[in-house]
Amino acid sequence: MPEMRSLSVLLFSVFLIGGCVAAGVGYSALQVSKAYVHVRTPERTVVVKGLSERRVKADFASWSLSWWSEDEDREAALAQALKMQQAAKNFVASSDLPKGDWTLVPLDYRQNIDIDRKVHKEVSQNALGIDVVKETEEVIETKLHQFSGTMEIGTEKVETLQLLASRSNDLLNKGIVLQDVPRPVYTYSGLNQIKPGMIEEATLNARKSATRFAEDSGSRLGTIISADQGNVRFLPRGREGDEKFYADKVVRVVTSVRYYLVD
Repeated sequence: MPEMRSLSVLLFSVFLIGGCVAAGVGYSALQVSKAYVHVRTPERTVVVKGLSERRVKADFASWSLSWWSEDEDREAALAQALKMQQAAKNFVASSDLPKGDWTLVPLDYRQNIDIDRKVHKEVSQNALGIDVVKETEEVIETKLHQFSGTMEIGTEKVETLQLLASRSNDLLNKGIVLQDVPRPVYTYSGLNQIKPGMIEEATLNARKSATRFAEDSGSRLGTIISADQGNVRFLPRGREGDEKFYADKVVRVVTSVRYYLVD
């Protein structure tokens, strides 16, 4: 009888353990199922952009004028370069720009060798009366002396420089051979002061757009999922092209915000 009692207890324990294991497996499966359903639940979101713009005026202008002279005679080339340098100096000095706003860069000198190749043809006849062409090459080397000069202008008197640049044809009339077509460059340094307010305005405009979209779709606007603080761009006001060549600019900030939509 003791053996039978022990066997009964053993069987009961096995049954109890098996039941617990089965229940545990069932509970785990239920939890996995719930987690799976939660992950598969679609999220309704909306991504909107907000815009903010400010009109600004450049507060600094820079202009670089470069000229050059070239001649076979070194002294003649130097004299011409000095003449153009003085003309450029007089041109800028005739404006209201302070002397500290412009600088003459020392003349740069280089020697160039111009190589010209010419081919000469000489036609003759041999004993059989057949034309024979003889070619000879002539190499002509010319030493050229070149001087180049530069004037650098940087000023906060933007309008004064604009007026001076509008008279740049006067340089050509005085015989200054410019290396390129110069255009002043205009910059604005107050971005850090206006950017926080522009980002706030752009974000508010993005929220208004998102709220309107949610209402039109029969939903409510939820919390923010993510936000891009803003892409800042400078544009020429009312013009096409590179903004750096225009004193009147438009600063544009665009923010991108993603929201939850709630039923």
